[in-house]
Amino acid sequence: MSYVADLLARVAVLENRLANTVLYGTITEADGEQGTCRVQAGELTTGWLPYALPAAGADVAIARTPSVGEQAIVLAPNGQTDNGLIIAGLATNNPGITDQPQGELTITANANVNIIASGNATITATDAMIAASGNATITAAQDIAIEGETINLTANPLKGEENINGGAQQCLGQLTPCFLTGSAHIPNPMIKTSIA
Repeated sequence: MSYVADLLARVAVLENRLANTVLYGTITEADGEQGTCRVQAGELTTGWLPYALPAAGADVAIARTPSVGEQAIVLAPNGQTDNGLIIAGLATNNPGITDQPQGELTITANANVNIIASGNATITATDAMIAASGNATITAAQDIAIEGETINLTANPLKGEENINGGAQQCLGQLTPCFLTGSAHIPNPMIKTSIA
């Protein structure tokens, strides 16, 4: 091979590596246990590559497995995708993502959402709502405190019931008989309970 032909071959290899330095594609497979996934970028499908997380330290960690079909970037500093890193989470035209109002935060998950804190966890908001189409459970090893000017508890007797288990001596509500204790008592005007 002549010097010129060898030089052209080297340039072609370098151009190919340069083109593969940053790739845009779509997640085709994901393995949350291994922390890897694969990306389809044009005609190229990468091998199993690690994906970046918002935080992955011993003190603070945010774990999320990329979704199949999610758009992502493959970074390969030397142009070899076998040594690449996947960054998922590019904005798409999926409803609820690109139409998000400025300043708002929405977290959507089709599976479980777990928040684990070895210390205190505080949520401060002007208004807050927890909505569940199924069951909602709040568990504490010690006390649970709910504070407010008015506390509303609502139960639908046709669909379910509300139960209090533990060391509470009485329920202060307005129902007769009380749907929590089964017996009548003097209502507390600061706590409103109702049957939907």
